[in-house]
Amino acid sequence: MCNSKTSIILYSKMVLICELNHIYQTQMLKPSARRHC
Repeated sequence: MCNSKTSIILYSKMVLICELNHIYQTQMLKPSARRHC
């Protein structure tokens, strides 16, 4: 597929954003933060 590489990049960005969001929540909310992905 032509757009498989684009899909992988988009997926990687989504995972990265989710990870950063988790880190942010962990830092700000501490114990109440929960992992969503």
